[in-house]
Amino acid sequence: MFRTHLAPLCLLLTVLSPGVAAGQGRGATVVDSSPFRPLALPTPNAVRNAAGRPATGYWQQHVDYRIVATLDVARNRLSGHETIHYVNKSPDRLPYLWLFVEQNLCATESVT
Repeated sequence: MFRTHLAPLCLLLTVLSPGVAAGQGRGATVVDSSPFRPLALPTPNAVRNAAGRPATGYWQQHVDYRIVATLDVARNRLSGHETIHYVNKSPDRLPYLWLFVEQNLCATESVT
């Protein structure tokens, strides 16, 4: 009984995958899925080498933060100020900085 169900399945697999049945000889594309295959790495440029490491043209922005804060436990209040020193190390002009500051995040009337 098992053989009668297996024969149609083998025929169906042969019909649906002619490249495999014909021995891959007629232009069928074989995908190399080996973990040891050569990696498709990007073309190196001035910013990144072929391995993705920083190259001679690589840069990062530089920011220093100075935060002075005071916690008043009796009044349940945190107050303070911050100084941000930002150095633009990119080759491009930086006309503005975008800062996202959450204010009163834990207040009862806060939308969060």
